[in-house]
Amino acid sequence: MDITNKPFNDIHYVDVVGLNYSPNLDVIGYSWKEYDFNLSIYTVNPNITYIVKTNEGLFYKLHFIDFYNALGIKGYPKFEVQQL
Repeated sequence: MDITNKPFNDIHYVDVVGLNYSPNLDVIGYSWKEYDFNLSIYTVNPNITYIVKTNEGLFYKLHFIDFYNALGIKGYPKFEVQQL
């Protein structure tokens, strides 16, 4: 499940408890980033926060921040995650 209409810090338990969740492990996929052909880099979509529900019923929000490491090498996603 993803939320695009609220900033990461404004998403709380009450916002996610009644949502429908996919059982597919690959549901997050790759749409959190896009390739900018003009700049030849990947950019992260800052408006997407993913909500993960565990088998134990816990909820987490996950927000991607970057796709590059400190040396500028792609394939090193940075993200923040917080339990709700």
